[in-house]
Amino acid sequence: MALSKEDASPFMARSMDWRWNAYVTGSVDESGAYPEGGVILHRMNLLTGEVRDVATVIPEDYYARLERLVKASGKCYAIDFSYCMPIAIRQLNGCTHSLKWSPDGKYLAFGAMIDGDSSDVYVYDVDTGKIRRVESGTWNVGNL
Repeated sequence: MALSKEDASPFMARSMDWRWNAYVTGSVDESGAYPEGGVILHRMNLLTGEVRDVATVIPEDYYARLERLVKASGKCYAIDFSYCMPIAIRQLNGCTHSLKWSPDGKYLAFGAMIDGDSSDVYVYDVDTGKIRRVESGTWNVGNL
């Protein structure tokens, strides 16, 4: 997969050993618009140029998921739902900008909305390609 300049996120993370680069493509906006396929986290081998998709960090149905989350919280919906959704969306976008490599370059921590209505913290294992959720809660990850 070739990364076009238009698709590249300014938020990238290079591993300390300079072997890996992680980045996201796509973004969401406050209108509820999203790119087809969602927002994708990619991992690039800087030695070979090989790119792999790691995970869909913000799915196409994110707006409906956030709406359920905000309504279920009971803290915002009763007051002004239109005020809460943009905040939740900005926070969700923020989680995709928090990519952190382990010092040895074997693991990548990231925030994503993989299962459930909120984003959680996940860790990607470069050797196995497996993703493990390490934190979950009812609020979105804003930063790692």
